[in-house]
This record gives sequence, structure tokens and C-alpha cells, in this order.
Amino acid sequence: MVETDNKPDSLGNKKDPLISVIIPVYNVAPYLREALDSVVNQTYRHLEILVIDDGSTDESSQICDEYLFDPRIIVLHQKNCGLSNARNNGLDVATGKYIAFLDSDDAWHPSFIEELLSAIERTGSDLAVCRYSVQKTEGCLISPKKKAKKTRPLAKAGTYGRKKILNMTINGMLNRSVWNKLYRSELWKTIRFPDGHNYEDIETTLHIVDVCNNVTVIDLILYYHRVRSGSIVQTVNWKNLNDYKRAISCLEKYVRSHTPEIFNKGQVYKIRTLWLAHMMVRYTLISSGDEVQKEALRKEILSTGQKIGVKNCTLRYKAAFFMIKYCPGLFEKVILVYKLFRPWVI
Repeated sequence: MVETDNKPDSLGNKKDPLISVIIPVYNVAPYLREALDSVVNQTYRHLEILVIDDGSTDESSQICDEYLFDPRIIVLHQKNCGLSNARNNGLDVATGKYIAFLDSDDAWHPSFIEELLSAIERTGSDLAVCRYSVQKTEGCLISPKKKAKKTRPLAKAGTYGRKKILNMTINGMLNRSVWNKLYRSELWKTIRFPDGHNYEDIETTLHIVDVCNNVTVIDLILYYHRVRSGSIVQTVNWKNLNDYKRAISCLEKYVRSHTPEIFNKGQVYKIRTLWLAHMMVRYTLISSGDEVQKEALRKEILSTGQKIGVKNCTLRYKAAFFMIKYCPGLFEKVILVYKLFRPWVI
């Protein structure tokens, strides 16, 4: 590992707790420098920056190596094994007292680490969460001219106990992504991401929250999240669909096993509708030329709706379901209008 006995201005004060930053990288050359710059230029300096190149085939590998000028950076090149594997390998070699994750097409505010660490130390929490902006852009995320159109999570700032934060996670008040958070490293002693599957943080974040005594949410936008074509979330194929279905199934199993101790039956039903909502969104992303996949997904939507009882869903889900069932062309036109007013959703 990197020796931390260097000058304070390059590596930070040794007396400050070491923060391990895990950055999985795969074919993100146009965005990678902004992501790495946002970590290298953090106001908090005592970092161990683990960059895991997951077998990139574009210029990402070379860009990773460009940043070896910073003695805090360790670049690990591996064959392509997926996002979960890359994050797990980072966790296996991390030595910091705290852990943070950054997706390599996103970016941090310069005080991301400083503010979240301060929140943990001030409250004695196991985990701190910041707000994040959602931006649909292929360009620079960090710009004084850009104003966030939408920020998440919806949770109010404050410190919450285990049961409350679990409910907030299930209800969508706290996002289930791992990247807008700072964790005490001991939380990860026995928890890893499901290897070989996408949508890995849906179940992992819940397991992490489950071993926390307290979680603090701060009212600062410190993470910039990019929504782009070609990302896992925006790519529609049956592997991604099945991985999401698997993740939601694990989530439902967890909720059922903790009902009524923590959750109620309504929350079980809400988890089941996540799969239906996800498929409806993916349906709109399939290109018009791929009619076979589109029809197969339509049938899956109708089958799922019947199983969970779409009549008990909200009016929005009902309307979407019946449009897909009886007039899918109208549904796609309605979604185009919907995106104009809520572009961060899809």
C-alpha cells in the first residue's frame, strides 16, 4: 500500500483518519479525468485512492495511470469482472478508517469528504449521507453556470436510528446507492456486493444500514450524479432486467423477514411495485427497431401487473399499465411529454 509518511500538503496530516476511496472504472474515458480530479483536489487530504480498472477497452486504463503522479493513488488493473467485483476488490485492499465510493462518470464537490467526516465525528454516527444533484449531460458536471434541477435524497437533514433509517430506505426517502455516503470501515467487515450482478447496491445498502446504530443526513449537495446513455441504468437487456428483478426479490425477502418488527404489509407491496415501475421505464428506452424485445418486455409487465394486483396500485401505475396493455403507442407518447417536465426520472 502507499506509504503515508509524506508531507502534509501532499497526503494530509497523518493524525487525521485515513479515508479509503474506491473508484471502479470501465470505459468512461470522456468523464474519468473530471471524476479523478474531484477526488485528488479534495480539501481533506489524508486519502487512500483505490482506482480499479475493470478491463477497460478505451483510453480509461491510460488515464488511470496518468494519475499515479499523486502518491495517494493506487491503480489496480484487472480483467473485466463487473462493477461488484471491482468494488469488492477495492474493499479487500482498503486500509482506511472510513470508506467512500465514487462512480467514475460522476464527481464530488471539493469538500465532500470533509463535510461528511465532520458529520460523523460530530454525531458519532456510523454513516453520513449528503444530497446529490442529477444531471443529464455528456459534458462537465461541475460548472458554476449549472444549477441542479433535481436533488436527492428526499430525507430531511438529521440523525436517525436504525429502525427509522431502514424505513426511510425502503420508502425511497434515502437512496439505495452507495456513492453519496461516507462509511465507518468496520461496517464492511462481513458485507460485500453480489458478484456478477448489476444493481448491486439495492440490497447491499440495506444490509449496511441494518448494522448501523445511527445515520446522519446533511443538507449539502456534495455529489454530482451523471445520467448518460450507455450506462448500466440506461442499457436495456435481459441481463440487466434479470439482475434488477433479482435485487428487488432480495429486497422483498428482507422486508418480509422483518415484518411487522420494522416494516408493514404496505411496504412489502411497495417493494413489489418497484419491479413493475422499473420495467415500465425500461420499456420506453428500447429502440423502435427492436420490436421483439419490446413485446417480450410488454408481456412481462402485464404478467407482473396481474400477479401483484395492479388494481391496488396508485393511479399513475394504473394508467401506465392499462396504456401498455391496450395502447402502447399512446403510452410512449405520454412518456415523451412526462420526460419534458421530469427529465431526471429516465
